[in-house]
Amino acid sequence: MLLVISTGLLFLIPTSSVALGVIAYLLAALGPSTCMAWDSVAQRKGMKSANFSPSRGVSKAMQITSLFGIAVATIHILRISETAAELLTELMGLA
Repeated sequence: MLLVISTGLLFLIPTSSVALGVIAYLLAALGPSTCMAWDSVAQRKGMKSANFSPSRGVSKAMQITSLFGIAVATIHILRISETAAELLTELMGLA
């Protein structure tokens, strides 16, 4: 869900908004990774129970979602860096 929101923000956030870009980056980069870590901890805690059945499909889906999150986060980083470069160029009088 966080990845979907962050991907949607790629199209909704103006390129000049650095603060919103950083928030979207954090959603894309940390959201899926945090969910994957949470699933990993839940799987490890569940192994202590005799009735536990590991869910390999969910873990694999979390890994794939994390890879997509990294890709979307990279796009956000590129947009943030373009805006930061423009601002620094104007501040230094190089434009």
